[in-house]
Formats: sequence, structure tokens, C-alpha cells
Amino acid sequence: VDNIALDVAYAIPRNVVVVGDQLYVSTQDPNDSTLVVQVVDIDETGPGYGTIDAVIATTMPLSGIYLLSQAGMAANPAGTRVYALSGDVDGVGTGQLVAINTATNTLIGAPVTVAGAGSNAAGVTVNSLGTELYVTLTSTNQVLVLDATTFTTTSTITAGPAPIVAAPIGSDLYVVNAQPADPAGTVLVRPV
Repeated sequence: VDNIALDVAYAIPRNVVVVGDQLYVSTQDPNDSTLVVQVVDIDETGPGYGTIDAVIATTMPLSGIYLLSQAGMAANPAGTRVYALSGDVDGVGTGQLVAINTATNTLIGAPVTVAGAGSNAAGVTVNSLGTELYVTLTSTNQVLVLDATTFTTTSTITAGPAPIVAAPIGSDLYVVNAQPADPAGTVLVRPV
């Protein structure tokens, strides 16, 4: 097992996604609580193994309790885009989403607000075609369906209590709910 060091200036990791031989790690800037994505080379056969290839700063705030703020991440099936979501756990911040071009490790446009304050945006995932994104909203018990290019909401799915993450498989969406009253939680299956 190898330990790969992150840039200590942004070393409060939130989430991770792998695209090819690159590891995208969402981290929190401790100075201003914004989302920073670190890109790490994980090609074990190359000379750059374990080094940070890029640090992608965003203006997306991570609100909420310092160590509990949300930062969902997902990659499209083609591996050309990574989506980073900043959420909130205190009902103050908004859910913002941005896409990263994996060929250049740069942001594609500015962050877009996809969920209002108090919705507690928690997770993001991509459908198998790379055309739709699913964003879970724990406070409103919903999953937003977004166009993967424009980030506009195309529909809203009613989920169970406190949906955390969603996984599309075929024509179904599996949603994990973290019910405060039920420590075991539930998994909800919805057609999409």
C-alpha cells in the first residue's frame, strides 16, 4: 500500500474519483473554505507516480461544519469530464457544480448554482451515457436530474428521507437514504 501526499495547503480531503491514470481529490482550502481539486498521477509505471499534476481552485464555498462539508464528485463514462459539487450541511450555502476538462485539468466555465440554500446538496453521479447528472438533496428528500452540459434541471425525483448518494444502473436509479431515525438507512429504486 502506498501513501500519496496531497498538497498540505489544501489537505482536507472530501471525495475522490479516478479517471485513467489520474486521481481527482476534492479538498477544502482551510483559509477560505472553498473547494480545491487536486489531480494526482497514479500511473505506477511512470516517473511521476504519486506527484500532484494540477491544483484546480474554484470559488465554490464549502459551507457547514468544517470537517463535515459536502463535496461530491463524479466522472463521465468517457473520462473527459469530472464533475465537482460543493454542498452544505448547515442550511446556509447553496449547491454549486462545476465541470473539469480532464485533458487540460482546467475548469469548463464558472460554477453554476444547482440547488438553493437549505437543500443540503450532498452527492453527484452521472448516467451511463454521460448526458445526465443526479444531485442528491438531503433536506428536501429529492434527487435533481440535470443536463450534463448546461446543468439545467430537467426533472426532480422524490426520494426517501435524507438521500445521500445515487447510482444509475440501466433504467433505474438507486438512492441511498440516511434516515436519522433509522441508523441502517434504506435504498430506494426509482425508474429514470
